Amino acid sequence: MTHNPFDRAGLASVDDLSTPHWRSCFSHLESIQIEFLDAQPHHPDYPWPRDPLHNCIRVWEYPFVYHHLQFQGGSLPSQTLPQAVDLGSAATFFPFAVARLGWRVIAVDADSRATSSVDRAIGRVSAGSGAVTSLLSDARSIALETESVDCVYCVSVLEHVPDFEKVISEIRRILRPAGLLVLTFDVGLRAGWELGPVSYARLSNALEGSFSAVFPARVIHPLRVLTTDNSIFPRSPRRFIFDPLITPLRHSLHYAYNRLRGRQYPRSRALASTYGACLRKH
Repeated sequence: MTHNPFDRAGLASVDDLSTPHWRSCFSHLESIQIEFLDAQPHHPDYPWPRDPLHNCIRVWEYPFVYHHLQFQGGSLPSQTLPQAVDLGSAATFFPFAVARLGWRVIAVDADSRATSSVDRAIGRVSAGSGAVTSLLSDARSIALETESVDCVYCVSVLEHVPDFEKVISEIRRILRPAGLLVLTFDVGLRAGWELGPVSYARLSNALEGSFSAVFPARVIHPLRVLTTDNSIFPRSPRRFIFDPLITPLRHSLHYAYNRLRGRQYPRSRALASTYGACLRKH
């Protein structure tokens, strides 16, 4: 295991969650999320998890991205306050955590419920020495000037966009020369997840065409890969006290029904891990 678990690219590992660096980073982000949630900024109809940090494999993704924004910012051309874009930001604590590292963060999302929630958080949650603003914009046509930002980061966004090549092209357009792209994306390990083998190859090729890796990839043994099944937190928040009993029963009934109808559906549910990388524009 490397001294720092995040100075690499590749799939998340369960071993990373036992390192002092992860524990320190996660605890720090947890304290900022508590502050953010105490401000109660979310729109009444906000549809996404309000506690994303404790949501399954996100426990690895946020510390991974935060680490690179903390330590790679110094490699950018000298500026008083470098500018970062949180692409597909939703409304989370994370832009404020990044701003406290000395970044001007633009939280970009295509849903007004997300941007209005970020706007409500501004002024209620400290941005430290940095700043946070919001921008309502589609990621496939970002309403920012060409070569106007120093860094783009996105946490589990690209796998949800079928034409992610357009998003990658837009990221390249708005980044300054040698700008950073720090990203994570979920990778399907069984059928039933958005990013399967074919789309994973497409995404890898699109990224390689515009960016170079800051750190090399490290191979993780399959039994040590962090997944939606072995994470220390569940995939989604428990909504009902009897969910642990009801959910397996519902899956079994669904399986039995499809067997009676002659449908050969896999019994196992979808399984995914997450891939992280820190890249630099060619």
